[in-house]
Amino acid sequence: MKTMVKLLILLAMLAICMPAQGEILVYSKLYNCWAADSLDLVDWDVEEWTQRGFLTFNVDYDLSGEINEILGAYQVEYERDGRDKWYWDYPEEFDIERIEVGDEVVWVFEYINAMDTTSAEIIMLRGKPKDMNIGLGRDAKREVARVLTGYVLYLDIGMGVEKEMCTFALRLHGRFTKLANDPDECNQSFECAVLGLVIPWLEQRGYEEAP
Repeated sequence: MKTMVKLLILLAMLAICMPAQGEILVYSKLYNCWAADSLDLVDWDVEEWTQRGFLTFNVDYDLSGEINEILGAYQVEYERDGRDKWYWDYPEEFDIERIEVGDEVVWVFEYINAMDTTSAEIIMLRGKPKDMNIGLGRDAKREVARVLTGYVLYLDIGMGVEKEMCTFALRLHGRFTKLANDPDECNQSFECAVLGLVIPWLEQRGYEEAP
């Protein structure tokens, strides 16, 4: 039942956010965070943690194999809590800037969310792409950044103050990416990549959807 509900939610999200079908890129993600919060700016609670997960992108390429835009993104994060293993998932919105300087190309992935007048979050990642086979065949290569690294910054100055900063790294999951684009497997289906590859991989290792 949970899988069916999740599929319906994901399909609804795809219908709203993704008017076109693109190629699929699946990345494993890791970020290390430091955060501090205080109600009175005197007594502070400080916390550090590491977060792991997967970030799946639906991307549009032009006829030359260069990236045009990110049509949609979906996060799946997971963690251990004692003997318990949990995962949770949610859609994301990323933009891309393809920067060319001479012969060098750099991808910059950006996420900016000014939630209100008192809080904001920004993510910025960069990586150098190269032509790769992503499951469409050797003669249908696409430019892909195998690794993207950058930072997450979050600030909330509403009720008290909360500051958070993280290093953020994405590494292409080659097997999931090729399966997601393979015509005989997921056939460039975004929901298949998330619900048929990433989440089953976690559940086979004992992770359950967080309550």
